[in-house]
Amino acid sequence: MSKIAKILLIAILAFLGLAVAAAAILAATFDPNDYKPRLVRLVQEKWQRTLEIPGDIRLTFFPRLGADLGRVSISEYRGDGQFAAIESARVSLELLPLLSRELVVHQVRINGLTANLKRHADGSTNYDDLLSAESQQPQQPQQPPAQEPEADRQPFRLNIDGIAIREARLRLDDAQSQRQIELAVARLETGKIANGVPGRLTLDAALRANQPALDAAFSIKTGFTFDSAQGSHTLRDLDARLAGTLDGRPFETGLKAPELALAGDRLSAGMLHVQLKSGQPGGAPLEGRIDTPLSADLQTRRFELGKIAAAFVLPSPAGGTLKLDAGGNASLDLSKDSASAALKGKLDESGFDAKLGLRKLSPPSYTFDIAIDRFDADRYRAKPAAAPPAAKAPEPAGQGQSGPKQSGPEQPVDLSALRDLRASGSLRVGALKVANIQASDVRLQLRAADGKLQIDPLTASLYGGSASGTLSATAGKIPAFTLRQTLTGIHIGPLLDDALGQGRIEGRGNVSLDVATAGATSTQMKNALDGTARLALRDGALRGINLAQAIRGAKARIGALRGKPAPQEGKGSAVEKTDFSELSASFRIENGVARNADLDAKSPLLRLTGAGAIDLGASSLDYTVKTAIVSTLEGQGGAELEELKGLTVPVRLWGPFDSLNWRVDFQGLAAGLAEKKIEEKKAEAREKAEKALEKQKGRLEERLKGLFGK
Repeated sequence: MSKIAKILLIAILAFLGLAVAAAAILAATFDPNDYKPRLVRLVQEKWQRTLEIPGDIRLTFFPRLGADLGRVSISEYRGDGQFAAIESARVSLELLPLLSRELVVHQVRINGLTANLKRHADGSTNYDDLLSAESQQPQQPQQPPAQEPEADRQPFRLNIDGIAIREARLRLDDAQSQRQIELAVARLETGKIANGVPGRLTLDAALRANQPALDAAFSIKTGFTFDSAQGSHTLRDLDARLAGTLDGRPFETGLKAPELALAGDRLSAGMLHVQLKSGQPGGAPLEGRIDTPLSADLQTRRFELGKIAAAFVLPSPAGGTLKLDAGGNASLDLSKDSASAALKGKLDESGFDAKLGLRKLSPPSYTFDIAIDRFDADRYRAKPAAAPPAAKAPEPAGQGQSGPKQSGPEQPVDLSALRDLRASGSLRVGALKVANIQASDVRLQLRAADGKLQIDPLTASLYGGSASGTLSATAGKIPAFTLRQTLTGIHIGPLLDDALGQGRIEGRGNVSLDVATAGATSTQMKNALDGTARLALRDGALRGINLAQAIRGAKARIGALRGKPAPQEGKGSAVEKTDFSELSASFRIENGVARNADLDAKSPLLRLTGAGAIDLGASSLDYTVKTAIVSTLEGQGGAELEELKGLTVPVRLWGPFDSLNWRVDFQGLAAGLAEKKIEEKKAEAREKAEKALEKQKGRLEERLKGLFGK
């Protein structure tokens, strides 16, 4: 061995000997626990918090510089409650790389971390003092930086072999939003963390919250690479999953990304794959996926989803499932507190083209412009639960149903969704069916705010005519509705058949409605209905009774009866009807009862007037029609009623809509006929008297001529 080599070897051994001797002396003479009171006092003076380190701090110096703290806790600001604590923490550094300005952390192990975060009702938090501690420090006069050798200005290179955290628990108690959130980390592990070196991260945790009620398991697996020199960071093969229950309903959601890259302020993902599944026991699940690229500018806080492809299977309220396929794009601009999306696709049998927006994220304010080619709302109505069979009580003789049959408890009207809804926009539907009413070219403008929904205008084509008007709904303590609608040129018979299951009026014409109601159920709303209505129809009929036939039958029986004839009664029938060429009527509606006093209907044979009440809640009426037989003998009845020309016959209608009763009073008809006969006899006697008088007058004139010779 050369002399120079021997000298270098002796120098190295001497240096190592001195290092070991220095470490031994330092370990023997230095006790970090002597500094605990000073550290506790410093924390108390600077942050007004109490630091506790009940165990001994243990140090190691070779071959690694390390520290084992044991249990450490820190109190609330100016209080005794625990803010955060660690059951044990261990950190060790490689000693020799420090000489080359490289920070090599052998391991970081933390067990039993707990932190209790709070936000008070006024918006302040129990960690505000920690965040503002630096700003509270007195400003020191700036000194020009001292010149350092080039080698001294080289930054430390961070190199961590791994981080391991076990049993960590973070709690957030938010009094401002009445929300509690807890994150319990069972395991967080990383591989090597070094500049430009690929690593791995694994996280297993549980997430719980009360609003909404959430209890779920959370996991992340991903590879990562960061390059601090280039300012770029990448996640590879990201796989994140969240599964549990939300408001009592099980759900699963997953996010996968082959690559998620951050370069400066730009975040991008070639493709994100999001999977969702939710449902409830015994019901059809909601499941599907969304695939989309992502680009974002973190400086401007703008996020873009450039090409969304979504496919879902949704539960149908009527049972079974619905299929949704949609594509489009979306963006989120946090600097402007707004979001927007343009989607086009198909839901079940309905094609749609929608532009959606959020003008404010909190509280949300929605905008929309939606076009749907066709939509059958009845297809998605939940089927009512079957009522248990009940013994049928005998019906009293001569009495019919006074209202619609109830198959079970009536469901309350729920408008609670309107209380916090803020929305405005337009909706167009090519063909619409709702509550069995069919319409086309439906257009509406909607505004919702402060618990009230206003649709103005609302226009549509339906039943050969058109409709225009407004509709509003208010979510107060008692739900309330208003409707103002004008129907022009419609066929009212098919409309009533579809809406009510039976149409008592046929014809084409105009109908106007201006009504309001409030109630917790549909029945209460019928009974509380107030407002006005008017109709004017042509070339139609009143179903349920053929007035001409009823009067003709009554007239035929008069001659066979002696004394006081009993009234003729009967039951209405859907196949019987009274034709009219014109009909008009107006109604005043109070507490669910529509009252009319100006019915005016004309037909070739009859003239009808009438007055009475229609009880909408009970689906029944009590009405008297005054029927006048006119001189024209064309139409229903014809020549058989010639004897009744000029008479007015009262006909009373009463009972439920589906089983109308009618009555023709023989006495009134007979009295009318008798009076008519008397008038006819008087007219005949007057005519004979006039003829006899004329004849006698002629004879007298002849005699006077003979007497005077003229």
